[in-house]
Amino acid sequence: MVLTARFDVLGIESGDVVLDAGCGDGRHTWTSCKERKCRICALDISKEDLLKTRYVLALLRAQGELRGEAHVLMADVSTLPFKEGAFHKIICTEVLEHVEDDERVMQELVRVLKPGGKIAVSVPTYFTEKVFWNISPKYARTPGGHIRIYRIQRLLRMIKRSGLRIYEIRFEHALHSIYWLLICVCGMNVDATLPRLYRKLLLSTPSKFITTFEKVFNFAFPKSVVVYAEKPRRQLHR
Repeated sequence: MVLTARFDVLGIESGDVVLDAGCGDGRHTWTSCKERKCRICALDISKEDLLKTRYVLALLRAQGELRGEAHVLMADVSTLPFKEGAFHKIICTEVLEHVEDDERVMQELVRVLKPGGKIAVSVPTYFTEKVFWNISPKYARTPGGHIRIYRIQRLLRMIKRSGLRIYEIRFEHALHSIYWLLICVCGMNVDATLPRLYRKLLLSTPSKFITTFEKVFNFAFPKSVVVYAEKPRRQLHR
């Protein structure tokens, strides 16, 4: 399972209440509940994605593989239905590039994060997005797709303006950059020969060479930038 946010860097611990904001297919939710005795809310606006998440969680629960407790909720990340300081940790991966008002979403995420809590926020990197948008107009015009490209400094400024303290930045998923490059070259046809064969490689158990290759290539052509930040325990007066 490919994860964008690293739980060890985010510091998810047993007993934490976690929000997976814009959970998509729920991969962060499943994994966190398998590895830790935490309580996690998988939230998304897509009914289809939430049904997938619920199905996998039910399957894992029936197999006795869940250590944590998970709940699924349909809601908009720009108007979160939670009280202030409801969560110890928040995961928000590959969401901000889809929403109309990213500043508002960040404010909402910070609002529901406890003082001293931590958040992982990721977006596609500027370089890969520019490459894909230039190669394939279809990539840029996909319904429900990305509506903006982030330069890393813009992302960092927005996170800092929201009152968070950034403590780590990582680059991830270089192998997936290659996959999307092949899709764009093939006219956004995921079933074309090159993307299809490469997808089999991605889904196979990675060898030590592949894992090492991606770690190195993450410095050159990463798909995502992940920013880890903490909410101060006390609000500083300016």
